[in-house]
Amino acid sequence: FVFGVRAAAEYTLGGVRASLARQMREAPAAADGRRCTAMLAAASAVHATRALPALFSGLLDAASIPATLPLTEITRRLQALQPSALHGYPTVMARVADEQAAGRLAIAPTAITTSSEPLTAELRARIEGAFGVGVVDQFGCSEGIMGAGEPGSPAIALPGDLVILELVDDAGMPVAAGREADRVLVTTLYNPVQPLIRYELTDRMTLLEGPFADGHPRVTVHGRSDDLLRYGQVVVHPHAIRSVMVRTPAVREYQVRQAGDGVDLLVVPVADATLDEAELAARIRAALQEAGLAEPRVSVRLVDGAFSRDERTGKVLRVVPLA
Repeated sequence: FVFGVRAAAEYTLGGVRASLARQMREAPAAADGRRCTAMLAAASAVHATRALPALFSGLLDAASIPATLPLTEITRRLQALQPSALHGYPTVMARVADEQAAGRLAIAPTAITTSSEPLTAELRARIEGAFGVGVVDQFGCSEGIMGAGEPGSPAIALPGDLVILELVDDAGMPVAAGREADRVLVTTLYNPVQPLIRYELTDRMTLLEGPFADGHPRVTVHGRSDDLLRYGQVVVHPHAIRSVMVRTPAVREYQVRQAGDGVDLLVVPVADATLDEAELAARIRAALQEAGLAEPRVSVRLVDGAFSRDERTGKVLRVVPLA
């Protein structure tokens, strides 16, 4: 996607203006007036979380720490940097929060933001509990939208002055506020170099009832339609499995891989915790049955360490549907 210089600035500031203003009020600045943000995200500028800090280095003073690095190296760099703000993928931020809680990391950020992956209630609790700071969740896409919420809130304000958003169902019909949409149609208003008209995003969002004081629409984001598990005519929302996993404190990380008649669940257990694999499989099986799958097969396999991440974007897939 191609942006003119002015459009690139509009895109970036349209999404971070509220968070940046809040950080300027609350985060301590260095002697030269600058505030350092540590970005725990993409390793390559193929992804916006690596490209934007480079493009706006004079405005957004950010140190990029690739999410693909070993956790020990990420921790070492953060300890040396002592950032006033943190931004990163929720799964990475939660692991860093665990290091802080265990005493292997000692930093004091006054602002924390996440993006690019679903921020579940469990991940939010781990991050906020370790740092004592409300997490600001962001939504961004390289096509031209970036928005952010308030600390501790799942609602995200999208820039209504820069884009026209249409939340629609599978048939392309408008979806009312309060109902989850299957996709979003985006029309950009600020980038004449490569304008987009009703460009389709597969992100599932729910529009919240307004209006709001600043005039910008609020949404909650639930992942992508691509993450849905489809078994013939039965469609299973990842929340069916996520709702079980958030009530399983013995699990630190997990990945769901769709199988022909069920799922294979890969689990990274919490150190020294006792996990009943058969009981977990039974609960997942019951959740899939409740979602409409008649006789689901569920396997649970324990794995060591974190899941591999894309070398360029640094992302990890939580749900892996069949092709």
